[in-house]
Amino acid sequence: MQKYLTSQRRTNEKLNSDIVDEKNRKKLHGKEIWNIMHTFSVYLNKNATQEEINSYKDFIYGILYFGTKNDNNWQENFKSFDKILPLQSINNRDDAILWNCKFHNYVNIKLEKDLFECSLGNISKRWGNYNKIIVQENNKYL
Repeated sequence: MQKYLTSQRRTNEKLNSDIVDEKNRKKLHGKEIWNIMHTFSVYLNKNATQEEINSYKDFIYGILYFGTKNDNNWQENFKSFDKILPLQSINNRDDAILWNCKFHNYVNIKLEKDLFECSLGNISKRWGNYNKIIVQENNKYL
């Protein structure tokens, strides 16, 4: 967590720097939005309650619809993807993880970037064993 916070601090310093032009500011901003979205889905409790799932969906909706108000591309991509795979279709952590991956690929197709194989096994390789992460997080409070 400390490593993440240090990285986050450096990114915030870059974003607020006068030497970062608007194009690079958007690039850094986009990278941080993806990081937040993917991290939040991976850290959802495996047995999340409906209230927790709804809070997650509200958070993601807030980021993509209101938090990106100065970047119409985010909003347009979200609106068009939501018609294909609605945010409301998320019912558990695995759904959230896969939804994020598929949405990220949807945007990458439009940007002509490489795609990521959206399987839970492949995502686990990228993020580490998130099932283990959740267990460790819950156990430290017992």
